Amino acid sequence: MNSRKLYTEIGNIDNDLIIAAESYKRNRSRTFFNRIVGIAACICVVLCGVLFINDQNSVYINTISEPEAAKSVIPSEEDVIIVSLNFADLINYFEIEKIINVLENDYKKMEQSDYYIYKNSEGKILYDTNVLFFKNAEETKIFSMTLSTKENIIEKFDDIKYSKIKGVPIIFAKYLNSEGNTEYFAVTDISGANIKITAEGFGEKEFVDMIKQLMKSVK
Repeated sequence: MNSRKLYTEIGNIDNDLIIAAESYKRNRSRTFFNRIVGIAACICVVLCGVLFINDQNSVYINTISEPEAAKSVIPSEEDVIIVSLNFADLINYFEIEKIINVLENDYKKMEQSDYYIYKNSEGKILYDTNVLFFKNAEETKIFSMTLSTKENIIEKFDDIKYSKIKGVPIIFAKYLNSEGNTEYFAVTDISGANIKITAEGFGEKEFVDMIKQLMKSVK
């Protein structure tokens, strides 16, 4: 028996009240449906956001054998001009001021002499690989940062798997050095420069978190 027939059987109920009751029932059904649709839409947005974040950030640590020492080929032509840079010049050259600012919160740059780039007589850069060294106050964590725009310092390994930080491809790897200690490194490209950070004394999470902070500073 529907609502109208029931109300008629009871008798003495105004038609306007019957119509109003049926309208309320329909509106209530629509409200419930709209709420369900709204909740489903919110869930979809959250899931899409999670998938996007996962696509932008995925970390995989490759386990490898200890890499051989990199062999740099410094130009030896007669017309090579060697340009000396101080630390400030080097930062400006590689455009890494923001990275250095983040590092200086927890680490101190180790004392080094001048840095060098090599040009030909026409001013073309031939070689610009330089290395910076950092340590924490307790000297329990030490790492190097190798920089170059002319030399591909990304090691070539079989079946290497790339990670992503802020959507930027990056290689993470770990290995046991000759002293039996675990070293980590990360290699990526920032502002057109190859950057490799090799660290000792770090835990895996510590190292990855440091790299994430550095990547966040340049995005």
